[in-house]
Amino acid sequence: MSRSIILCAVLIWICSAFCSSSGFAYTASDIEMFLPGNRTLNGNPYRDVNGETIDREFMQAMIRREIDNFNSLRDEYDDPDHPSPGYAFDIKIFHPGEQEGELPADGGPYPVIIICKGATGSSPAAYGYMDWLAMAFAQKGYVVAIPQFIADTAGSPLGFSTITDIRSDIYSLQVSQTIDYLEEKFSAPRLINVRQTTVIGHSYGGYVAIRSACRDRRIVRIGLLSAYFENYYELNTIDTYDSLRILNDRPEQKKPALHVQRYTLESKGCPDVEPECDPVPVVDGFLLNFSEDPWIPFYCDGNSCGKRTGTFYHYYLYDGPKEDGIRNNPYLNHSGGNTELGHPEALRLLDSFFETFPVRVSGGSGNYSLVETRSTPGFDPPVFYLSQTGPCPVTSLLGENDARLASIRCFRDRMLARNGIGRKLIALYYTKGETVSALFEHHPILKGAARTVLCALVPVITLIAR
Repeated sequence: MSRSIILCAVLIWICSAFCSSSGFAYTASDIEMFLPGNRTLNGNPYRDVNGETIDREFMQAMIRREIDNFNSLRDEYDDPDHPSPGYAFDIKIFHPGEQEGELPADGGPYPVIIICKGATGSSPAAYGYMDWLAMAFAQKGYVVAIPQFIADTAGSPLGFSTITDIRSDIYSLQVSQTIDYLEEKFSAPRLINVRQTTVIGHSYGGYVAIRSACRDRRIVRIGLLSAYFENYYELNTIDTYDSLRILNDRPEQKKPALHVQRYTLESKGCPDVEPECDPVPVVDGFLLNFSEDPWIPFYCDGNSCGKRTGTFYHYYLYDGPKEDGIRNNPYLNHSGGNTELGHPEALRLLDSFFETFPVRVSGGSGNYSLVETRSTPGFDPPVFYLSQTGPCPVTSLLGENDARLASIRCFRDRMLARNGIGRKLIALYYTKGETVSALFEHHPILKGAARTVLCALVPVITLIAR
């Protein structure tokens, strides 16, 4: 009898493990999952350390080292004497209506926009620099959220230098978690539509937007504003070339729509695409001079063309009909410029893109409200977990290369991660997960029984997750 009780408890525990990706907590494997798509692992000659090609073992060791760094960050929400696992981050939510935290029921389902700020965007000086964009689209009928990326500040006591090689992955996971958070907080039927989410990124946030779209199929439109190009001279688990390749491999109907907006203040009248201004030499099948394009002046006929941003290459590498070309905003440079004219022009270009690739918007009332999770009752900040524990119980039961893991993870992401109870179990799982795996290893009969039950459940899980 006691053995049956233990078995049932273990199976419940196993199910809770699958909540680890989308909404609450994450493991090293969430970051490692894209390593097979990284050209570095195939011997990329342009990306090495001390003359030696970076391989999978090197990348995995780097990921785990920086996860340790992440877990050493001090959460300002914590009691310093009793820190909790994970890291709470703030979200600014701009939404239609005059009542803070309440969406007008007659206007739903409201589509979602996530705005990704540029590097150091969580610093106090940059806390509100993209609010103008959020306010504009909230008045048009969108629910707009700006997550404050963890440790994305310029200096002490945080600073992204401690997690610089995995921060793109952390921030893209935060984008998905923000979408989940909105769905949970505005949970009334047909009130919010997260299945047609738009992500807009400025500067480094543009790269995060691309990375997020690779992970999250709910993202159907990407807006890049003077976006940074993550080139393969830098050490990351994946770069822009690889990210665009992942998107290009999708069926045409599944690809997100792409908007490319360059800030070309001080341009001397060069055409949208001019080979002399935007050189794109190809060497050994790879596009070169990636690092030259962002914010470095080019010249046409000896005259300065102004600063051309890396956004150009996002457009150049994207393969598919869902894009509206390279759109130049002549009133803005990368850090601002003539905002009185530049911001309206940025909105006009984005509106044109949205009209070309529409999602359902019931229409805004012209009013908006701001919810800041830090101070608003009922909108507690979400908590982001990272873990590099040993093999999870399911992996220990089925093995690391079992094809059924894909179905189980799909069930985790599409079903279990969408409810609050499941997400609360995750924190418990990360505290005791290794203990469960060790229990299996020390009790083969229990492990065999759990594996038998799990294998019987996989067909049902696969059917539900479709």
